[in-house]
Amino acid sequence: MPTRAKANPHFDEGILVWSDEFSGSYAPPGDYARQFDEKWRLVLEDPSGQLGFNDGPGVRLDDDSIDRLVQEWIGPAASDGRNDSDAQDATLTSHVDPSLIKGRPCVDIGCGMGRWTRVMQVLGASEVLSVDAANHAVESVSRFNPNVLQADVVDLLDTHPELAGRFAFANLWGVAHHTHDPRAAFMSAAQTVAPGGAFYLMVYSPEGLHNSDRVNLFRKVFNDLQTTEERLSFVRAIHRREWHSRLPITMNSKNVLRNALRRPRWGRVIGLLDMMLPWYNWTIPLDVATGWLRDAGFQEVTVLNEDSPNRVAHHVLGSEKTA
Repeated sequence: MPTRAKANPHFDEGILVWSDEFSGSYAPPGDYARQFDEKWRLVLEDPSGQLGFNDGPGVRLDDDSIDRLVQEWIGPAASDGRNDSDAQDATLTSHVDPSLIKGRPCVDIGCGMGRWTRVMQVLGASEVLSVDAANHAVESVSRFNPNVLQADVVDLLDTHPELAGRFAFANLWGVAHHTHDPRAAFMSAAQTVAPGGAFYLMVYSPEGLHNSDRVNLFRKVFNDLQTTEERLSFVRAIHRREWHSRLPITMNSKNVLRNALRRPRWGRVIGLLDMMLPWYNWTIPLDVATGWLRDAGFQEVTVLNEDSPNRVAHHVLGSEKTA
């Protein structure tokens, strides 16, 4: 895992909530590809999930996991009438019209291991272009989608102008908030959508755990550690609620009590690594996210998890894009 520059708005300035006034104020963390590539390498090297890296909803690619994600997006009633307990507890309370995807060219920007690429394939996209800066992400998606591109979302249209207006549906899931300029990243991705097309945006919400002092402390400690081994050991300590010398004694003491009471472990190893690894972890107010979509020309903007009681993230769909 690469050593990063020391300046960080979250750690040094205590700023966790993004404002568009910050646009242009912060620099990239060196190389976005290197930032995420180590995580995807660990996932690929743990096919059984025994080490905890390939054990979580964000990385599973088996048919049952993808079927649940399809139901999450379009609703169980639209998914051949299938239903299960996972669908009942789904994040979304409104859904994506599958006709926005079926038979249409789509793009998955920041595709990671490729779960949403697979969802769009299952929903009948005529093609899916899977884009990611990390080599191991592209390697993962290439196993089931030959249409891949290794590129950085922030300057995607600068390096690949041929993608402008090419797609009917774009997915930018959990990507913009990990960049130095979330608005610029979104606008770059939005330019790939053709007139009349749609855009799925997921960003961290200020109402969720990503805007908490505890999580910000975990991230700071993680990024202060120097080696991959130290960082992975810290992630496992958080997962197991073990005593760690870099954490406050009050937090350690509470963890001892929670373990004595046999409370469930906190999160999954891959989820915690995903939470701590990125250098930027902005939370985006809902009015900012919906404003981006309107500024990019999407005439219809729908908050897909508006009625969700635990809004860790905002899921927003823009449609009917103007030219």
